[in-house]
Amino acid sequence: MQRKNILTGPGAATFGGVTLHDADGISADIDSATQDIPSSVSGKLDTIKTDQQGKVTLTPCGEITQDILDALFPHQAPLIGASVFGAADTLLVIHGTDGRKLTFLNAALTGIPDLLLSTVKTAFGQAEFTALTAPAQIPLRWETDVARPAPAQFTRYHGDAFRFEPAWLAYGQPLNTNGMTFTLYWQTNGMGSAWFTNDTAAGAFEWLPKYDTGASAYTFFIAAGGNNYQANGTLRMLPSPGLKPNALAPPVPSIDFAQTPFLNAPWLLPAALEGLATEV
Repeated sequence: MQRKNILTGPGAATFGGVTLHDADGISADIDSATQDIPSSVSGKLDTIKTDQQGKVTLTPCGEITQDILDALFPHQAPLIGASVFGAADTLLVIHGTDGRKLTFLNAALTGIPDLLLSTVKTAFGQAEFTALTAPAQIPLRWETDVARPAPAQFTRYHGDAFRFEPAWLAYGQPLNTNGMTFTLYWQTNGMGSAWFTNDTAAGAFEWLPKYDTGASAYTFFIAAGGNNYQANGTLRMLPSPGLKPNALAPPVPSIDFAQTPFLNAPWLLPAALEGLATEV
């Protein structure tokens, strides 16, 4: 995110796959920490930037779901001393009503909203998110519109671990994927209708070195909700000297018996046998 892309106004946010609609305007800004360089002779020589973080505030509104509660109140059983950012990057995407989209690479909820049990007010107070500027790895991001699907193309090295991060849209607007299940399918040349799959909770978006069989390219699909395959593309792999490819057991293709013809052997029915005479 660059300074020129600072956003203040109406919109929606997607945090870790959960869409949060806003009640009174989203503020997305960059907070930079600086330090002066002093000199006893010349005084202040310069100012350097020591840190930089993204700050996002919004007031969630709309229907209360378990996914939203889990996103806004994540520390039910906190581990004292553990980082709130966790072991993996969590994407925060701000969608403005003016068509702009701001992406923060590694965000965490650092200001838990008040829970307002009222019949006339929105259920939540203001929430604050903090985003770090140095992610553990650069994820593969692209927009996939269910109305105008288009394959993505990426290049990585054999042995790399990375994360797929498609942004689902419907006619240019953010698509609510709350509650959907996701499955990663991938294959390479010569596999026909057989596909490797990984449908674990986080695994649908994670590419691990153990998935790599040494092929020069893979075709991948990420299914959303069981039958939406618009998030797809080609993954081109570059050589990594000294890397040994993994040997994965070939997936067993499923058989659709409704589409499979059966040819019966020409056995005679009992009624036909009655007309046959046997001579001794």
